[in-house]
Amino acid sequence: MENLESCREFKSRNKILIIISSWPSKEHPYLVYLFSGLKECFPSIRLFLFKRVDTQVADKLIGVERTRQVLEGALYRFAFTSNPFKYFAPLLKIASHPLEAIRIYNSCLANGLSKKKAIGQLLYGYQIIGKTFDLVYINALQTGRHFAISSIFPNSTIIASSRGQDFDWNPERYDSLLSKLDYLHALGTHLQNRAMERKFPIERITIIPPAALPTSNSINSKIVHEANTIQIVTAARLIWTKGYVYSLRAISLLKEMLPLLKIRYNILGDGADLELLKFEINRLGLEEEVVLRGWVTQTEVNECISSSDIYLLLSIEEGFNNSVMQAQSLGLPCVVSDAGGLPDNVLNEVTGFVVPRYNARMAADRLYQLTVAKEKREEMGQNARRRMTQDFNLTIQIKKYSTLFKKALKVIE
Repeated sequence: MENLESCREFKSRNKILIIISSWPSKEHPYLVYLFSGLKECFPSIRLFLFKRVDTQVADKLIGVERTRQVLEGALYRFAFTSNPFKYFAPLLKIASHPLEAIRIYNSCLANGLSKKKAIGQLLYGYQIIGKTFDLVYINALQTGRHFAISSIFPNSTIIASSRGQDFDWNPERYDSLLSKLDYLHALGTHLQNRAMERKFPIERITIIPPAALPTSNSINSKIVHEANTIQIVTAARLIWTKGYVYSLRAISLLKEMLPLLKIRYNILGDGADLELLKFEINRLGLEEEVVLRGWVTQTEVNECISSSDIYLLLSIEEGFNNSVMQAQSLGLPCVVSDAGGLPDNVLNEVTGFVVPRYNARMAADRLYQLTVAKEKREEMGQNARRRMTQDFNLTIQIKKYSTLFKKALKVIE
């Protein structure tokens, strides 16, 4: 990743807390780079994590020393347990700040929490008691729902991110949290619009999409495979919202359209629907075409994508999707559904095709077009790589987050 000299010149004295359930995350490796870059911009940043995790992913991506710097001074959520001795440290910390503890407790009650939940909030975030922060950034709305925000951070500016399927299932559950936010970050226009439907002011919403991960020049070089073969790939969790049922049907239809073509469809990922996918593959007679690769490293993901011709993702619900961005950055045209933020992610008929959700037939038609027209496939792939490089790189993303944080802190440079 290129140097962020202009960003690094900014030395903030403001105290910033980033609340994220876990870091690093193998499912979202771009966050490894994001928080490393923000730590360089704002040295005062501290993470609040729900649990301690293995840092192996981050160590490989950014190095052991940079990982250590990001985690330096990290705070951790208290994990409720039946072991009474585990409560000694939290209770001691709470007792050492009685006035602050009483204020938080009474504020929780005033905000409608029960006495039990108010005590739970004190234990839950006991490491935060006695500390003040100018800015609190919550990495996801789901994470923010675990906190009585206005009670624990009464004088902090609060930003939260909307990602994934935040508003697709019971959107009203976020109304209380949204009412307490100063700013909202959305991955794309889909999530921005959904937040506006919940009456959040558009002038306080900032769109910052995810960033494609850096790739080596060797990986960026296309691998040539045998003639009369098309390689299609998906890298996503094996869960029903990713629309694998429709992807498999599209592959089956493509097989019927081009009976002499050898199709290889690699699926990278694991998840709860593994057995369902195996059943569907068998039902459609796709045992020779589909390969379930399981969870693999990011390097292996990049290598498999780079050796493929088309990326396929027919999600039913989607926030924005990092794997689609990664595929485009590696020069693949994508066939995706119109779920959520995917139409922002893929430019229809420029970097790939966007088809209606649940429409396996149209997806198969688009796969057919890309399969028989190599020149079109390569042109779209080049467009995709160019767009990711210019508009969705890590440097731009970190600068946009930095600008949002400075705006929230009312910093004038």
